[in-house]
Amino acid sequence: MASSQVPIARAVTQNGTEWAQELLELIKSADRSFRPWPLYTLSESSVIWDHTPGVTLLGDAAHLTIPLGTGVNAALYDALILARRIIQYAPDDLDSAVIEYEKTMLSQALEAIEKSQWYAEHFFGADGPQAFLRAIGVNSEED
Repeated sequence: MASSQVPIARAVTQNGTEWAQELLELIKSADRSFRPWPLYTLSESSVIWDHTPGVTLLGDAAHLTIPLGTGVNAALYDALILARRIIQYAPDDLDSAVIEYEKTMLSQALEAIEKSQWYAEHFFGADGPQAFLRAIGVNSEED
C-alpha cells in the first residue's frame, strides 16, 4: 500500500478485505483528500408561489432536495405531468395547463422536501448514524 494514500482510502483498504478487488483498486488510486460538499435544499415555503403566465419550473429548479437518488425521476415526472396538461389544454389554453401542472407538482414537491429534511436530519445531522438508528428503533449504544 502506497504511503502517499489519503487517510480515508488507507482506512477503507485496510479494513475492506471482503470488498471487490476492482473497488479496492479504485479507492487506492485516489490522490486527493476527502472534500465535503455542501448539500442544498429548498424549504417547504419556497415551493409555493403565485402563478406567472408563460413561466413555470420543473425538477430541481422547482423542488431542490438533498441527493436521495430520486432527482432525475422527479424531473422526468414533472415533465410528463406538464406534457399531459399541455396536450389536455392545447392549443387554446396553455396557461391553464401550467396552472394544473403546478398544482400537482407543488403537492409532490412538498412531500419530497419533507422526506429530504428527514433524511438530512437522520443521515447528515450532527449525530447522523445514531439518529437514524434511533429512528428505526435500534439503540446503537447497546448493540
